[in-house]
Amino acid sequence: MQVTYIGHATTLIELDGKHILTDPHFGNWLFLLPRQQYPGIRFHNLPKIDLALVSHAHYDHLHKRTLRKLHKVNPQMALRCARGIARIIKSTHITDVKSMYEDETDTVAGLKITAVRSKHFGGRLFLAGGFILGYTGFIIEGKEGTVYFPGDAAYSETYFTEIGQRFKIDIALLPIGAYKPRIYLRGKHMNPDDAIKAFQDLHARYMVPIHWGTFKLGLEFLHTPTRWLRELSQQYGVEDKVK
Repeated sequence: MQVTYIGHATTLIELDGKHILTDPHFGNWLFLLPRQQYPGIRFHNLPKIDLALVSHAHYDHLHKRTLRKLHKVNPQMALRCARGIARIIKSTHITDVKSMYEDETDTVAGLKITAVRSKHFGGRLFLAGGFILGYTGFIIEGKEGTVYFPGDAAYSETYFTEIGQRFKIDIALLPIGAYKPRIYLRGKHMNPDDAIKAFQDLHARYMVPIHWGTFKLGLEFLHTPTRWLRELSQQYGVEDKVK
């Protein structure tokens, strides 16, 4: 079992010999915002992808151009997404697509996928459509272990504690960036302090920080989240568990 951070909310999960991409985005631009660093793995160096997970429809998480490219080189690739999003993905020509509702479970490529609740909001343009286009986190279970991907998520002790009680999580992929201004983003994104609390609530073995250093969506400096997280992990004595 291995996780590689590619950028923003995109990670490559290797589990039971299968390869999963979370919220795949290999684009160089997000509207007028340029990508700030190269992907951790270049697109042409990706292995065969068995499954893509899309947590919600915001443009920084659902990038249709990337999905089309993935389908072109991985025609067998399955995709699981939050409720209402499958219809948006039709134009990518991916055939094995399914929207999942909270607590719904599916088996893909021998892996058990469960949709779990997340504290965020839906829509496509960050403003509307939340009742039609959903948002979700995913639990990916295999013989080698369990990975938790929340997508975008604000901190909720209730949600994370509940998920930690239901699942034995080996690796939690927790977002740490795009948290300022706090008055607006507190209910939408976690900061590093929230992520450490979530990690403790989940009782996960390891944490991989995501949602940082790729697109400048918050007012904080681009690499402030990772520096702050490093300080907090030392303060809480979990530096060997934060990767």
